[in-house]
Amino acid sequence: MNLKINFNKEEIFNKALKIRAFENILLNLFSQNIIGGTTHTCIGQELSGILVGFFSQTQDIVISNHRCHGHYLGLTDDFEGLALELIGSNEGVNFGIGGSQHIALPGRFYSNGIQGGMVSYSAGIAKVLKNKKNGIVYNFIGDGTFGEGALYEGLNLASVFNAPVLFFVENNNIAQTTKTNDVISGKIIKRFESFDIECIEHSHDDIDGLSSSILSYTNTIRELSKPKAIIWNCNRLGPHSKSDDTRNQKDINEMWSVDILKNYFKNNYTLLLNEEMKKLEKLFARNSKYIKKNKNNPYKRTKIKINSDKTSNKKSITFIKKINQCLYSYLDQTEGFIIGEDIAGEYGGAFKATKDLYKKFPNRIINTPISESGIVGFAMGSSSDNCTIIVEIMFGDFLTLAVDQIINHASKFSILHQENAPSIIIRTPIGGGRGYGATHSQSIEKIIGGFPNIYIEHLSFLHNIDNCYNNALNRFGCTIITEPKLQYSTEYNKLPKFASNFFDLHYINQEETEWLILNSDGKNSNITLVCTGISLPVCIKSAEELFLKYEISVNIVSPVRTSPLSIPKDIYNLLTNKILIIDETHIGYGFSETFISKVNLDTENDKLFDIYCLDDDIYPSGIELEKDFIINSSSLTRKAIKLNEI
Repeated sequence: MNLKINFNKEEIFNKALKIRAFENILLNLFSQNIIGGTTHTCIGQELSGILVGFFSQTQDIVISNHRCHGHYLGLTDDFEGLALELIGSNEGVNFGIGGSQHIALPGRFYSNGIQGGMVSYSAGIAKVLKNKKNGIVYNFIGDGTFGEGALYEGLNLASVFNAPVLFFVENNNIAQTTKTNDVISGKIIKRFESFDIECIEHSHDDIDGLSSSILSYTNTIRELSKPKAIIWNCNRLGPHSKSDDTRNQKDINEMWSVDILKNYFKNNYTLLLNEEMKKLEKLFARNSKYIKKNKNNPYKRTKIKINSDKTSNKKSITFIKKINQCLYSYLDQTEGFIIGEDIAGEYGGAFKATKDLYKKFPNRIINTPISESGIVGFAMGSSSDNCTIIVEIMFGDFLTLAVDQIINHASKFSILHQENAPSIIIRTPIGGGRGYGATHSQSIEKIIGGFPNIYIEHLSFLHNIDNCYNNALNRFGCTIITEPKLQYSTEYNKLPKFASNFFDLHYINQEETEWLILNSDGKNSNITLVCTGISLPVCIKSAEELFLKYEISVNIVSPVRTSPLSIPKDIYNLLTNKILIIDETHIGYGFSETFISKVNLDTENDKLFDIYCLDDDIYPSGIELEKDFIINSSSLTRKAIKLNEI
């Protein structure tokens, strides 16, 4: 589709001057302590956002960074909404929550203050637009971001999946005080070319050439659906943030001498700038009463309910096969996809969770490079169209590589992006017992717990997998579902013989989560064992030994969700005075401590707690060494006996 453009340079430059006036007012208000926090003005770089806004269409989406004001104003012309946002008004574009760096206009514009990760997010959004054959993404990137590894993961994904993205690099050649050439090696243009992304470069004053490239690349991307890149070598005339400009004054003066706006308006520049500032000052002076807005996202996901029991007539299946059936139902009953490393084709993932799914859904089981951060960012962008996306991370240990995307994107965007908030599920195998050693055996999910809109959930061969997925599919944010890999071959939903005779198995569902209960004698039992799914087999085995050898009766309770942790009243009613928490991770800042603090806060009776967790060491690879290191029934039994004797 070719665009007919009536390029009006006077209109463009007048708008740029208005944006500069807006940014100057901001700096004045910060110096007067009227506005707090931080801000990154675009003085000297105003034209990039205007030109992209000029050539974009209503179905296109613009992704920005911390220096986002000019991009937002160039696209929307919403000076009032941004001004109110910056003074903290609930009438601002993001109700005063987003502030200077975190601006979101659902379906049109998104910015974030953390560098790099938005590139894969852009590629994910572009995939949605590509599938709809409707719209492209413009992604603004600063030159400093080329020091971030996440950027390269995103560029690779954009190229591999032919994402319709125009990457626009504003190369102002300096960070806060450090020159880009001192810390970034090589040429930026070659970095794009290495990912097979065509790129063109323009000087700061080549506005006609820059405009022509934006228009040309925009048309090509719409037609061919391939990423392109433009580098604009511009000058940042203002400070990095507020008043922290330590550059040589001679260098600053030289940049001002070639400033595009100043030279365009010539002798009228100062007069016209002051006039624009006077017009805009009333936006900030407006007495808008701040009313605290409910920060929960008022929008809801489209209701989805999967039922994997329909996919098989077999009465007996393994835990991993049940997961496979659940994933089949997800693909069959939604428009989403599953993305991860080596999950497509005959291989079906490292533990075969997606085996054979490609036969029925060949285009929705998507292989990726080793790019955990990029994969999660891509999935979040793709989920912005009201469709939850599932990510497989090959080992739970690798979650560390995606922490920025989860905490700084999924958590925050779930509020800021409103009806286009991300919704992803990350499923990942955890735990030791197979000799995989220090970096393929851990349960590290606690490092992500405790953040808004991040849900940590744990499955086992006895937990209801469909319920877990149905809850996750119908919420915004990121749900991390852990699967104990040692249980993959265990028969699903079948208690060991002793446990089936000794325990009453039932479930409590509350606040979109589930607790599994193995009840022997209610509050009359001697001890309550509290564990997540990974330790359930060990607890059951220990319970048998405790009862048959030592006549110690136990109840076992196991939550699916540990963060945020909610303890139902029925669980409190079941807890004995002696409670042993089994937690297959290192002690500190995790589920055990959270559970104890909540019980102590919510109950009046003093209870005696103990924790059985890993020693302060790393997972050994040697099989016999690992047997002694991991949570095991013999050690658990000894712990329980000792607690019972107190």
